[in-house]
Amino acid sequence: MNKIEIPLNKTKLLFGIGGSILFVVIGLYILTTMADQQTRINPTMVKGVVIAGILFFGATGIYGIKKMFDKTIGLTIDEKGIFDNTNASSVGLIKWTDITEIKTEQVASTKFLLIYTTNPDFYLDKVKGFKKKLMEGNNKMYGTPLSITSNTLKYNFDDLEKLINDRLNEQRKTRGAAMADEWHVSVDGAQRGPLTSEQVRSLVSSGQLKPTDHIWKDGMTEWVAASSVRGLFPQQQPVPQRKAGPPPLSPFPVVTQGAAAQSVSPRASPATFSEAATRGFSRLFDFSGRSSRSEFWWFYLLLVLIWLPVFFMAVNAGVRVEAMQLLGYIYWAVLLSGVGARRLHDTNHSGWWQLLIHTNHFTGWWQLLILTGIGGLVLLVLWCQKGTPSQNRFG
Repeated sequence: MNKIEIPLNKTKLLFGIGGSILFVVIGLYILTTMADQQTRINPTMVKGVVIAGILFFGATGIYGIKKMFDKTIGLTIDEKGIFDNTNASSVGLIKWTDITEIKTEQVASTKFLLIYTTNPDFYLDKVKGFKKKLMEGNNKMYGTPLSITSNTLKYNFDDLEKLINDRLNEQRKTRGAAMADEWHVSVDGAQRGPLTSEQVRSLVSSGQLKPTDHIWKDGMTEWVAASSVRGLFPQQQPVPQRKAGPPPLSPFPVVTQGAAAQSVSPRASPATFSEAATRGFSRLFDFSGRSSRSEFWWFYLLLVLIWLPVFFMAVNAGVRVEAMQLLGYIYWAVLLSGVGARRLHDTNHSGWWQLLIHTNHFTGWWQLLILTGIGGLVLLVLWCQKGTPSQNRFG
């Protein structure tokens, strides 16, 4: 098997770092100059919210900077397995022999691969701290702690999905002959395996495996009495077969691919207010894929609710309107551009249409709409359009 190395996308990481630094600077400015001067909101509450934001974006920026100087390849695929270094919960090497199933999951328009293994706890025990918390959360939500995304890679997701599935199936074919001689035995309720035929005969010779114990191999529909396997026990009386529970998972089940693995349609899924907030901030600098109308407008409302108190507190504290005008332009350009581009993609339009509003500067109540002039009205119509019901050129 040829070794394939897929590098990290440094451009995406750089945008993320820039956005994080911007928000840390804004947070520090509010914390040191505005929180105590304004009188409409409890200063302690304002400081608490701002400090939480500084910590979050600071941690995000530090992680991005660390990744920028990370010389490790983003994703490596070879004969051993998949070496994952794509995200904060990456665990390193995932062996082909551990993988039982691969599924494609989609949240809004972001797709990722879920990697199911024979022993998830093995991978959870390899990490600790915050990374372990992330993996445990993933395990509770999807039933596996392992996931792979192409968001940080210089690689298309559909191509990545096909590549990994093809390589997994190649490994299974290569080991198919060896599987024919792999047995599992149940001795006094305890399962052992896989074992070769010689190892099974050794258990018989030592008296550890008795005719009344049970045995199974790939291709059998159920466990059978060891005595029913021809030639295993010399001169024995057959023992009636009975089930001893379901067969163990085959080490190499068929991979679910294609439409069957895709539990959602290409059309962007609707979102509640909380879902829109989560998706919006987690995909802040993601300009690929699609976002539904509900996701966009709920997130837009959230940004309005955040901006208005900041604007009025700043004005009451004596900050010049011109300064808030520039700050507001940066605020909306940074926070809305990603979800705005994905909303346009959902209607099969390019995200570059947003340039129609970036020639304007916004102040005061105009912040409620961020739409001025004819260009803004055109963009408003596009953002309000219903998404294409089937796959389009953006996903």
